[in-house]
Amino acid sequence: MSLYTILLFVHIVAIALWIGGGFMLALMGARAAKDGPPVPQAVIKNLQFMEWLGPHFYAPVIVTTLVSGIWLVVESGIGFEHFFVLAGLLMAFLGAGMGIGFFVPQAKALMAHLNEKGLDAEAQARMKTISLVSKAMLVLLVLTVYVMTNKPFS
Repeated sequence: MSLYTILLFVHIVAIALWIGGGFMLALMGARAAKDGPPVPQAVIKNLQFMEWLGPHFYAPVIVTTLVSGIWLVVESGIGFEHFFVLAGLLMAFLGAGMGIGFFVPQAKALMAHLNEKGLDAEAQARMKTISLVSKAMLVLLVLTVYVMTNKPFS
C-alpha cells in the first residue's frame, strides 16, 4: 500500500465523518422540531453538546481533512492551481471559520438568551438562523465532494 493510498483513505474517512456528523445533527434537529416547541433546558443541553463537538470532533476532523488533502497534493505532485484543490482548501477554511466565527458565538449567545429570557420569539429566530446556516454548510460540503470527485474545470 502506497503513502498516497493511505492519505486518500484518511482524507475520505475524515470527510465522511465531517458530513455524517452534520447530517446527524440536522436529523436530530428535524426530529426534535416535530415534537413541538422544545424545553429551553433541552435546547441548552443540545447546544452544550454541540459546543463540545466543535473542539473534540469537528476541529480534529477538519484539520485531518486539510492536512491529508494538502499532503495528497504534495505527494501526487499535481500542484495547488487546480480548481478542485482550491475548492477543497476553501471549504476546509470556510468550515473552520464558520465554526469559530459563527457557530460558537451563536450557540453561546443563544444559551445566554435562553437562560435569561427563555424560549421567546428571538430565541426561536436565532435557532432557525443557526439551522439554516448549518444546512447551507452541508450543501457546500456535498458540492465540495462533487467537485473533488468529478474535478470540473481541470
